[in-house]
Amino acid sequence: MSSAYDSLDPRVRKWVYKQGWSTLRPLQESSIPAILARDRDVLISAGTAAGKTEAFFLPACSAVADLTNGFGIVYISPLKALINDQYRRLGSLGDALEMPVTPWHGDVPQSKKKKARTNPAGILLITPESLESLLINSMGWLKQAFSSVAYIVIDEFHAFIGSERGVQLLSLLNRIDHVLGCQVNPIPRVALSATLGELEKVPEMLRPDKRLPCVTVTDSNSMATLQVQVKGYLERVIQNEEELQSSAEHDVCADIFRLCRGDSHLVFANSRKRTESIAATLSDMCEEQIVPNEFFPHHGSLAKELREVLESRLQKGNLPTTA
Repeated sequence: MSSAYDSLDPRVRKWVYKQGWSTLRPLQESSIPAILARDRDVLISAGTAAGKTEAFFLPACSAVADLTNGFGIVYISPLKALINDQYRRLGSLGDALEMPVTPWHGDVPQSKKKKARTNPAGILLITPESLESLLINSMGWLKQAFSSVAYIVIDEFHAFIGSERGVQLLSLLNRIDHVLGCQVNPIPRVALSATLGELEKVPEMLRPDKRLPCVTVTDSNSMATLQVQVKGYLERVIQNEEELQSSAEHDVCADIFRLCRGDSHLVFANSRKRTESIAATLSDMCEEQIVPNEFFPHHGSLAKELREVLESRLQKGNLPTTA
């Protein structure tokens, strides 16, 4: 291991050893000094499964390992499902440091939120919408709970770029700065993002006023490639119910069934209604072929229990699942 690795908290190094990792990835090694400096913003950009989460949390948790009064890290994610996944992933690291990890969104039980309200500490995993609710309804508590925050990290930052949600996020971050009175010494912001084409434009999107410099860490050794296939479907005019079998959506479902059955995939539709419709058609195809159903809808309006069962099934990976 390198000198960068040696700068991590001993308990973090012990946790890494218990994972069976003989070495850290170059992306993770490069991120350690940038995160530990705590005097700059950091953009960590790499492909899927490149270790971005650990690249941030290993040094960040080392920096706040002994903090007991208030949250040390605020993690913002656009998706509740991603927060649930990170909560599971960070659990053992939090245990190693005796550092609480608290998920906070609409599906989280009030008992868990109440515990964090009583004794805020460790890592807070939250959506922009829940963060805005705290700023509106619990500003006094937030000012106290966030008083020791060392990092604000935004996951899936590319999903916020150029969107209304991205503008909302920047507004929330600025409001936090004002509430905490840290305009002169701002809290470092860390963006975790998929590979982006124009990295030089990202720092301004992360902090438009440029009060802190921004360091970019990329995965130069990644050999991952992106494969894209574009396929068009002709939408025909449907005259009666019998012709539904020849609709463009049915053709799309037939291709998804042929290409995806037997493995795990994510399929994105343009609306919740379309998501439900496609999942229902694929489920019917499974029934017609007399095979187990492995196609399921997943969206924010789905019942919490159904979403969590599906997320757990995808997480375990022991059954082919397309959502």
